[in-house]
Amino acid sequence: MNSVPSATFSGAVAIVGAPNVGKSTLLNRIIGKKISIVSHKPQTTQGRILGILTRADRQIIFIDTPGIGKPLGKLASHLNRVAENARYEADFIVAVLDASKGLRDIDLGILEGVAQARLPVFAVINKMDLSTNERTIPLVSTLSGRFGIEEFFPVSAKTGDGLERLVDGLLKRLPENPHIYEPHEQTDQTPESVVAEFVREQIFLNAEQELPYSIMVKTEEVDIEGEIVRAAAVIYGLNARHRKILIGDGASFVKKIRLFSKKRLKEYFGKPVQLTLRVKVNEGLMDDLTAYSEE
Repeated sequence: MNSVPSATFSGAVAIVGAPNVGKSTLLNRIIGKKISIVSHKPQTTQGRILGILTRADRQIIFIDTPGIGKPLGKLASHLNRVAENARYEADFIVAVLDASKGLRDIDLGILEGVAQARLPVFAVINKMDLSTNERTIPLVSTLSGRFGIEEFFPVSAKTGDGLERLVDGLLKRLPENPHIYEPHEQTDQTPESVVAEFVREQIFLNAEQELPYSIMVKTEEVDIEGEIVRAAAVIYGLNARHRKILIGDGASFVKKIRLFSKKRLKEYFGKPVQLTLRVKVNEGLMDDLTAYSEE
C-alpha cells in the first residue's frame, strides 16, 4: 500500500526597514550563519540576499533588502527599488523598527508602503537591549491603531533575545507549498557574491566616514574546489581620492582589508583562503549599476 506523501510548508518573508535598524544582523542571527554584511553605514546591503531556514517540513525563505531611505543618485534609487519590489515577492513582511529611536518619519513612510502590499505584517521591534518595554508601548499602540498590525515581536538581534518566538510565529503561518531548497542550504548566494560581500563589509567596518557607501567590490574569480579557496576581487572607488584612501599609506589599508576578509571567508568556507585584492577608480560608479551586478 502506497503511503501518502507528507505535506510540506514554505513561504517567502521580506525583511524591510529603514537603514541601520538591524535587518542584516537579524537575518544572520536567525539563519545562524553570516550571509548578510553588517556595518554602521546606511545602504550597505546592495541587493536581495536570500537566507533559508528549514525545520522539518517547514521552510522559510528570507529576502533581506537594502535599507529604504532618501535616494542619493541612481544607485540609491536602484537600491530603493530592490527593497520595494521584494515586498511583492513575499508571503509575509517582517517590518523591522529600532526600539531605541521610536517611530520616525522614515519608519512611518515605510509602513505606509508595506500596508499597500496587503500582506500579513510581523512588526519586529529590534534593539530591545537598548530600550525598555515601557518605551515601546506608544510604538505598539501606533502600529496597531494606525496600521492594523497585530503581530509584535520585541527582540534583540544582537543578543538573540526574542528571536525564537518570532521564528515560531513565522513557521506556524507558512502556507502548504513544496520546499524550494535542500535542507542543508542556508543561502542562494554564489561564492562570487560571498567574497564581494565580505570584502565590502570589512571596508565599511574599518574605513573612516569619508568613504561613502557607494564603494563597490567585484569578484573576478573564485575557486572553492581545492583544499584552499582562491579568490580575486577588485575594489572600485568613485575617484582618485577614494582610491588613495582604499590603498592607504604603503598599501596598509588594503592589506588590512585583505587580512580581515580572509579570516571571515575562512570561517564561511571552512578552509584557508588565498585572496588577491586590487583597487581601481570608476568615476561613473554611482550611475553604473550593471558593471558591479553579480546577477
